[in-house]
Amino acid sequence: MTRIWKVEKAKAQLAALIRQAQSGEVQLITKRGEAAVVVLDAKTYAQSERTGWSTFENAPQVEEFEGVRPSGYGREIDPL
Repeated sequence: MTRIWKVEKAKAQLAALIRQAQSGEVQLITKRGEAAVVVLDAKTYAQSERTGWSTFENAPQVEEFEGVRPSGYGREIDPL
């Protein structure tokens, strides 16, 4: 479950916010009613770095793709 904090309350209760994040509960801090930052424990962060972003890092780059479209002009379009 994610706990939501306003910036002011997060500042005032930072120690509690950190304790909850360390217990595995994701902490979301909002600014002016919109999500600003997420606080999570270091273990969860390390896992996301290892699994999530490595997928994108190892993905083929745009330059590596070959064109897959036929070289024709496409379909005929009726004029209005």
